Amino acid sequence: MLMDRTWFGAACGLIIGHGWSYTEGFYGTTLLLLLAYAGVYLCKNRPLGLGVLVVCVVLPQCANPPPVHPKNELSISKHCDVMDTIYRGVRSESTLKCEAMEGLVSLRQGRYSARYHPGQRIYLKGTLKAPISAQNPGEFDPRQVGLETGVMWTFEGRTKAVDGAETMDFATNLKLWFRNALDEGERGYGRLALKGMLLGERHAVPRVDIEAFRATGTGHLLAVSGLHIGALCWSVWWLLSLIGIKMKLIYPSRMAAFAALIAVWTLVFLAQSPVSATRAALMLSLALFARIIGWQTHILRLVAVALVATVCASPVNLINVGFQYSFLTVLSLSLITTKISKNPSAITISITASAAAWVVECWHFGTLTFSAPICNLILIPIASVVIVPLGLLGIFVSPLSQQPLDFVSWITELFLGLAGGLADFFGQPMIVGRHWSPIVLAILVVSLVRLNWWHTILVTTAMIGVTLYEKPNHTYIDFVYVGQGDSTLLVSNGSAALVDTGGEYDVRRLLGHLSRQGIKELDWVLITHHHPDHYGGLKALAKTIHIKHIFHSPTGDEGSHWTEMVSTVDGLSLKRPNPFQTLGEFTIQNLFPTENRNASENDRSIALRVTRQHSSLMLTGDLESFGERRLVAMGIPPSDVLQLGHHGSRTSSIQAFLNAVSPKLAIASCGLNNRYGFPHGDVVKRLKSNGTRLLSTSTNGWIRLIPLKAGWTALSLRSSN
Repeated sequence: MLMDRTWFGAACGLIIGHGWSYTEGFYGTTLLLLLAYAGVYLCKNRPLGLGVLVVCVVLPQCANPPPVHPKNELSISKHCDVMDTIYRGVRSESTLKCEAMEGLVSLRQGRYSARYHPGQRIYLKGTLKAPISAQNPGEFDPRQVGLETGVMWTFEGRTKAVDGAETMDFATNLKLWFRNALDEGERGYGRLALKGMLLGERHAVPRVDIEAFRATGTGHLLAVSGLHIGALCWSVWWLLSLIGIKMKLIYPSRMAAFAALIAVWTLVFLAQSPVSATRAALMLSLALFARIIGWQTHILRLVAVALVATVCASPVNLINVGFQYSFLTVLSLSLITTKISKNPSAITISITASAAAWVVECWHFGTLTFSAPICNLILIPIASVVIVPLGLLGIFVSPLSQQPLDFVSWITELFLGLAGGLADFFGQPMIVGRHWSPIVLAILVVSLVRLNWWHTILVTTAMIGVTLYEKPNHTYIDFVYVGQGDSTLLVSNGSAALVDTGGEYDVRRLLGHLSRQGIKELDWVLITHHHPDHYGGLKALAKTIHIKHIFHSPTGDEGSHWTEMVSTVDGLSLKRPNPFQTLGEFTIQNLFPTENRNASENDRSIALRVTRQHSSLMLTGDLESFGERRLVAMGIPPSDVLQLGHHGSRTSSIQAFLNAVSPKLAIASCGLNNRYGFPHGDVVKRLKSNGTRLLSTSTNGWIRLIPLKAGWTALSLRSSN
């Protein structure tokens, strides 16, 4: 018990020490403070434990200076060495170390480009680009992860192998053979799913099946996680123990444990060492080694030791969503088997694991999959006891015969059908908003840990405070980053509406933002004009969010893409908006476009003027000079904020229009590093000469306007600097 507390003190200290580098929000800061209290409480009256706790908090601050962000772009002409390569089907990603350069370089190789392997030396000539940062709150941030793992650049340009082009070591050959075995034989559809379930290659799994797993709360089956490692370990240990007993061997259980140890790390190696699988393998290795030498093990100690080792090896794991899922689930299951019941029922285990996953799901995605306990209870036994062990066995015997692997692929196809049926029956996860995650965490902690009344009040009060702090403002306007597109969210007093949906390929950003804000219904969606970068996300949006009305301005020549898209979405009410409408505290004036059929589609955009007391905002869609002159002739009143027409193109935001609107702040909705150069330099000069401040989603990411008595307050994900 003493060692358990010491190890947990060390784990708390490491999380606190490294956590300050990643934590910016109030939720993360509160969790670190609670962990600090928990660490001190666990180690009180234990000098060794307190000493370990303090060292683990202080050491990361001294050992890890803040990473320096590189320039956005850098030309390169250098020789580089391939350090490692991750294989994902016909694509791969190599990590390079270049001469006289700080940091590592990431090189992605596609279907038709050369594939490089560890040990090769290659020549690069092109451009290095810094990893792209998250553009909306709560999104995955590859720039931060890249810097912490040493990968400071991605390469675009020409490559050429200098030496070692034809040589691959045994390890690389084994990885490729393992993957190629799933590309042969029949039952191709089932083999695609097997790639995801056995190797974690989610990209190989058909999109419809990925959505089915996500809807049932079993998305972890498409990643090599602790479930896969545990299933393989148990299968090998049980089978070899049974054989050893039948053969009357000495210590059959210990020999089986040794074989299971080899099998576990073989799978981790072949799956290219994902974080959650490595953590599980480390825990199982400690347990198996203890069994081999006859020591007694404690599961909570194993969890703590695995956490310490994983964080020491790579602190960035703390912000890895998969690691958070895996660790919190394992910790919860460990607590319920040691603190609550030594033999919990299957439904208790499923509910506990699902509740632990809900904490992470709610914070990162804003949803709760309430069907997860039932779906996990049905799907996980089939996957862990049947598909994973038999699939791995089928791969190893594939040089002799493809029939075993085809049989497992057939079972996998039936499994996919079952998952799809459950997804159709239960529907999509419930959107609740990320601010409910602290409450879910508080319920989980109070249920699993035997706290006294004071600690119960402390945890509950802290999490309620975080929930109230993280809850979105009751009235605001968000300019959501949707790539080279446009989408503006209006929220007031519980009502929400959307102006444009962005393009089809970046709608996931919009859906993620709406879910994290807790928005599951839109009073209306207004499409300013019929260009795909403004309406392309409507189809996917309507499948996830309930939309009461869709407003647009019919022109009679909207185009086949618009007509086809609308025809595939059932139950949508399409009509022309009223000249004036309200949304909570917002008053919205719709300024209809010209009926001149000779005008461009951009100049037939609906413009909107949104007001609340002393705050006003003008949205102009893609209006260009013709449409802006028409608004000036109509006598539009000034507005505090202007969303630049056509994403900041030089054909929009003419001087006469800027003089009429007279904005204090201008916002450009455009994509990062877009090929058009938006916002255009001429527009920037006009705004500067008018004394207008400029924010753009390409530079600042997500932008929020909050109306106050004195006018708008503007927030953004990043400063202009």
